[in-house]
Amino acid sequence: MSHARSQPPGRLRVSLHISQLLQAAPGGIGRVTWTLCEGLPRYVSLSAFAAGRPAACRALSARLPRECAFRALMAPAPQWRYAAWHCWRRPRLGSAVDVIHAPSLAVPPVHGPLVVSVNDVAFLHHPEAFTRHGLRFHLRALEVVHRDATAIITPSEFTRSELIRAGFDPAAVCRVPLAPSLRATHGAAPVPRLSRSPYILMVGTIEPRKNHSTVVAAFARLRTRFPELELVVAGADGWLTDPGLFRAPGIRRLGHVSDAVLGHLYEHAMAAVCASRYEGFDMTLLDALAHGCPVVASDIPVHREIGAGAAQYVDSDDSAAFASALADIVEGSCARDVLRERALSRAADFTVDAMLAGHVDVYADAASR
Repeated sequence: MSHARSQPPGRLRVSLHISQLLQAAPGGIGRVTWTLCEGLPRYVSLSAFAAGRPAACRALSARLPRECAFRALMAPAPQWRYAAWHCWRRPRLGSAVDVIHAPSLAVPPVHGPLVVSVNDVAFLHHPEAFTRHGLRFHLRALEVVHRDATAIITPSEFTRSELIRAGFDPAAVCRVPLAPSLRATHGAAPVPRLSRSPYILMVGTIEPRKNHSTVVAAFARLRTRFPELELVVAGADGWLTDPGLFRAPGIRRLGHVSDAVLGHLYEHAMAAVCASRYEGFDMTLLDALAHGCPVVASDIPVHREIGAGAAQYVDSDDSAAFASALADIVEGSCARDVLRERALSRAADFTVDAMLAGHVDVYADAASR
C-alpha cells in the first residue's frame, strides 16, 4: 500500500521509518518522528514507511502531512520485521531515495546511505533495567548501526561522547539537539481541571530507569509537611514495574495522557520531577522548561546539558534531597517565579527550525558520501 503525493523536483530525497507512530503510546521517539514528518517537507522530498497491520497503516497514512508520501510494509506485527532486519538484514529497502533515516534502533537494511538516530545507550550501562528480549534487541541493533550506518544522529553531546567511547568514529556521530515536543496550550480548547490540590508532576514511561521509586519516597516525606499536596504521575506502563508502587496516599496515576492534557499538567504543576538515573536526552525536562514549569532533576550529565542553570539538581538516589528541593519550591512563590523565568529562557535555545536544519545537514552529508 502506498500513497503517492507530488514532490518538488531536484530536492534531496529522504525516506523516514515511522513505525513508532503505530504504537498506542509512541513516547519520546514518536514525538520526534512526528515533528520530522511535519517539518521536513519544507526542506526535502520526504517519504515515509512503516511495518504493521493494514488498517493501522491506513490510519497512519491519513494523518500524515499531504507532502509526505507513505508506503506500508505489511507485517503481522513490527517486531517480526525488526527481527528479520537485525538478524538477516533482509529485505533491503530504499533504492529510489538518497537517504533512509531510522529515528530509533529499529534499523532497516538499505541500499545506499543510512542515517540512524541513537538517543541513548542506557542498555550498556543499566542492563538490569531491561527485559532480556529488550536487551538483546538493543545490543544487536547497536552492532548493526556500528557496521551499516553512514551517519549517526545523537540528541546530546553526552550521547555522542558515549558512542565515541563505545568505538564509533567521531566523524560519523553528529549532535542535533531536539526541540520541545509539546506546543504551548494557551488559547487551545480548555482541559478539565485534573486536580484541585497543588501537585508535583512526574512524566515518563513507568520503568526502573526513570526512578519513580525515589520520587515516591521523596513525596512521602513531603506529605508530612504539605498534607494537601499530590503527586501526579503521567506515563504509559513500561516494564519491570512494581504494581504497588503508586498506592500510597496522595498519588494519582493517570497513565498515558493526550498532548493537551500533558501541556495542562505542566502549566499548572507546582514543579516537575525528572529523576532518571540515566538519559540520552530527556524530552520531559525540555517540555517542562518550555511550559515554564520549575524542575527538580537528577544530577546526571545530560540534565545539566539541557537544563543548564534553569533547574535544581540533586543526587538521583537521594529521596531526602528531592524532598528538600521540592519543598523549597512548594513553599516559596519567589523561588517558583525565578525558576519559571529561567525555564522559559533556557527552552528558547531549543527550536524546531534548528532541529530540522540539523537533520537536513546530516542527510546531505550522508548522501554526498
